[in-house]
Amino acid sequence: MTESTKKLLILLAHGSNDSKWCEPFIALQGKINEQHSHTALSYLEMAKPQLETTVMDGYQAGYRHFWILPLFLAAGKHWHVDLPRLITKFEQQYQDSSFSLLPVIGEHPLLVESLITTTQAIYTQLLANPHD
Repeated sequence: MTESTKKLLILLAHGSNDSKWCEPFIALQGKINEQHSHTALSYLEMAKPQLETTVMDGYQAGYRHFWILPLFLAAGKHWHVDLPRLITKFEQQYQDSSFSLLPVIGEHPLLVESLITTTQAIYTQLLANPHD
């Protein structure tokens, strides 16, 4: 992969000032990185690294295409307003790069199916143990 075609998938979580909240995302990125090394974990707010830092670090490492995958269950204000505003800022700052905001992960059919299956399993378990 030449420097001008290096692509980075940024897994973007909301963020929290509770470091324990970040642990599942760190583990997720570690597992994904085992198969796909061109990934990074970032947060929108309250945790580090924040998206601006991840993009800057990626750019300095030679990446010129950035896919931003929000690890959100639904597309709210951050997806509709805040992230497009940030991407416009990045496009102005890194004019030789491209940025793609992907649909939130919660809209992916595989995740929806997993949520249905998991919810059904929990409900079945609750019915089997009515005293819980």
